[in-house]
Amino acid sequence: MAQMPFRQPYKQQSRQMSVDPHNELHPVLDHYIGIDVGTGSARACIMNERGDIVGLASENIGLWQPETGYYEQSTTDIWRCICSSIKTAMTTHNIDGNTVRGIGFDATCSLAVFSQDTDEPVAVTGPKFDNKDGNDRNVILWLDHRPVEETKKINATNHNLLRYVGGKMSIEMEIPKVLWLKNNMPKEVFDRCKFYDLTDALTHMATGNETRSFCSVVCKQGYVPVGVDGSVKGWQEDFLTEIGLPDLCEDNFKRMGGVNGVNGKYTTAGELIGTLSEKAAAEMGLPAGIAIGSGVIDAYAGWIGTVGAKVHL
Repeated sequence: MAQMPFRQPYKQQSRQMSVDPHNELHPVLDHYIGIDVGTGSARACIMNERGDIVGLASENIGLWQPETGYYEQSTTDIWRCICSSIKTAMTTHNIDGNTVRGIGFDATCSLAVFSQDTDEPVAVTGPKFDNKDGNDRNVILWLDHRPVEETKKINATNHNLLRYVGGKMSIEMEIPKVLWLKNNMPKEVFDRCKFYDLTDALTHMATGNETRSFCSVVCKQGYVPVGVDGSVKGWQEDFLTEIGLPDLCEDNFKRMGGVNGVNGKYTTAGELIGTLSEKAAAEMGLPAGIAIGSGVIDAYAGWIGTVGAKVHL
């Protein structure tokens, strides 16, 4: 039997060469983009396959304070800042978009709200909860402290899932904020809302997928992975019903991301969740089809970055 020829890995086969002014050939390196969305700005960091940072850019994010203790942002504005930062970093450092192989997101653990029907932002500003001011303020920022009574009600349950969020839910987590919206929004508006951790909202905007990150739902939203402490569906129906959110249990928790492997998908940090859509690619100035990894909360991304950083001791 004839021996099959050895097949080189795809990356080596497709590698291009560049020529410098001294007519020396150099390989064209692959690049990866990390997007960090903090409280005040969105930052794009471009790294090459060797782990070297080769491009950086940032842009300030809008912040609204309609009342004392209320802090709101807009995914429309955040996305614009992300796209602008990517374009600036790519252009300033003369990086070819065709060399970008992957994009990862991290963001603050803020609550982002969208319409189930149109996938458009839903305003979190009362009393009308509409976007008529044109600002698409659909993000309740992590440091927003409006759901005081809702947080007390949640922690009074002493539900077992609270063990996994430090013993009690903080007023800065998403579920108290969802409950506040339930108690203050017109019912017909709330009933059509779907909810994301901000990093999951960004990967949704990048890919169109409804995939959620274990990092966001377990650490901040009371999701207990299937098989842990007898958890059957991840989301805890008895808990949500007790605190006044039984509507989120409908359709296998579809509005929160669904049930893993049934009508939803949950992924580990960095795991492939899809590829950059045509629409998102055009807005970023990049080719479609770039791999998108599962997002993480910004504080956890800081730990990953510290452990994985390229350092010379």
